[in-house]
Amino acid sequence: MNFEITKKENSFDKIYIGSNELCELLKFLKNNPEYDFDRLNTIIAIDLDDKFEVIYDLHSTNTGQMRRISVLVDRNSPHVPSVVDIFKSAYFDECEIYDLFGITFDKNPDLKRLLMPRGWLGHPLRKDYKQEDERLSWSER
Repeated sequence: MNFEITKKENSFDKIYIGSNELCELLKFLKNNPEYDFDRLNTIIAIDLDDKFEVIYDLHSTNTGQMRRISVLVDRNSPHVPSVVDIFKSAYFDECEIYDLFGITFDKNPDLKRLLMPRGWLGHPLRKDYKQEDERLSWSER
């Protein structure tokens, strides 16, 4: 696959890509000296009601360039390939997104819940999440 990325100074323009192309694009952006995106700042997820959006913020410490790579994920089968083998810093973000949104990062070496208590049911940042634990409900008393 051949990628051509337009260079812009300190731009946060998003590049939309399918999940099956994600790893190949990130390797290209990291290893190609022309782009040299050597740092993954963060991964975030957004619940868009009918699907999820997973966004990867990249930064080149040499050129100062920044890019956002966005993957739209099927809500009924929320799977994205893990990028831990490309950027080790992705591990915590992938686990956090799995915990709070229920998006599975395939081939993550140890995908687990990090923030919610052991045995917690559901994923609290999903729009369809129903809070049923009365201890966490807002009380007027």
